[in-house]
Amino acid sequence: MNPPPRILESRTQYQPCHIRVPDLDARVAAIRVNGKFYSLLKLVKERQQALEIANRLANKGEEAVITATIKGDAIWVLEREAYLDLPAQTDSAPTAQATGIKTSPATAKVLESRNQYRPCHIRVPDLEHRLSAIAVEGQYYSFFKVVKDRAQALEVAARLSRRGDQTVITSSVKGDVVWVLELDAELDFRHL
Repeated sequence: MNPPPRILESRTQYQPCHIRVPDLDARVAAIRVNGKFYSLLKLVKERQQALEIANRLANKGEEAVITATIKGDAIWVLEREAYLDLPAQTDSAPTAQATGIKTSPATAKVLESRNQYRPCHIRVPDLEHRLSAIAVEGQYYSFFKVVKDRAQALEVAARLSRRGDQTVITSSVKGDVVWVLELDAELDFRHL
């Protein structure tokens, strides 16, 4: 029997990602906790219901964690054979030259012009408050950090890339800004 499920109240305790598992063709929404991948099983409105489901899973030998979201609690199940699904560059994707976006060795996109992105606010499923973000080519990137120069920004982006995050870098009067891709984000229209 596995230990009782952990309840992760803070987004700093896990990283959202997508994974691949051997028995499925499609990628799966997941979180990474302490180097392990957990796939989304179910979203329920009541904490008690989430605990009951997670405890039943534990009794069957499965390891589960619970995250608090604005829509209820998400139940995630350990995927022992999962691996991180990093988006691949395809030949049909626009080239860096065509889009005017520079790509660093750390795989971070460097946006040199403000017309390459649009500032906005987004909401993500596991946070109650909105996040400052930018929209780039139909995807949303949340604010991560402002650093003093490009070298430091590339270093931060490389670290995030090693954890499986995609990043972009923009310039500001305070330095370079590192933004992190939010795959499950929705535009917050209330403040447009």
